[in-house]
Amino acid sequence: MEQHLVMGFDSRLQVGVNRTEVFWPYLWGRTPLVDDEFSGSHPLFWQKASTDGPRNPIAKAFDAFFSAFGKLLGF
Repeated sequence: MEQHLVMGFDSRLQVGVNRTEVFWPYLWGRTPLVDDEFSGSHPLFWQKASTDGPRNPIAKAFDAFFSAFGKLLGF
């Protein structure tokens, strides 16, 4: 699982890190260099959305506005 998608996990899970196979897509910003590995039957929480964000220009503007507003307020 990509590290930036992990939100939280149960501490009873066995956690590991696995390096991805290729370096060039990482260098170009397409894939992460390492992925997290979890094994066990305990809960794991992750995001289903990637960091690419919305493709709709209206949604992008809405996201940019509220992101800037949140940074102004400190969250």
